Amino acid sequence: MRRWLKRTLWALAVVIGLPLLAVLLLYTFSDTGPGRRSIEALADFFTGGDVRIAGLDGSFPNAIRASHVELKDDDGVVWLILDDVSLEWSPWGFLSDDVAIASAHARHAKVVRLPVSHSTDTTPGMTRYTIGSAVIDQAE
Repeated sequence: MRRWLKRTLWALAVVIGLPLLAVLLLYTFSDTGPGRRSIEALADFFTGGDVRIAGLDGSFPNAIRASHVELKDDDGVVWLILDDVSLEWSPWGFLSDDVAIASAHARHAKVVRLPVSHSTDTTPGMTRYTIGSAVIDQAE
């Protein structure tokens, strides 16, 4: 085989194979205790503390359970508390903008108050809620 063909095949193996191996290892690691604790910490880190998850369990990512979830608003005050949460879904829908949720349950949900948002770019007659990085506009 020609030298350039061997080099091309090795380059393709590295470019395609290494990311695929990384995803496979991440997928496998997420179904371990340390992996779940890491996901809890990453959710807290990437949302700036607006989403706190404790007791993550289940089969990641399709059938997730958490013993406790808290959501904070722009003021950093908890506005929603969920206990014994379960979610069955297919996250692969994010690739095609078609996320399918089979079921979502919480044994106990407590809305402490409506979330506060400091965003000023709403249209008249609309209220804007910010949950982590998600923004929800609701007609008044």
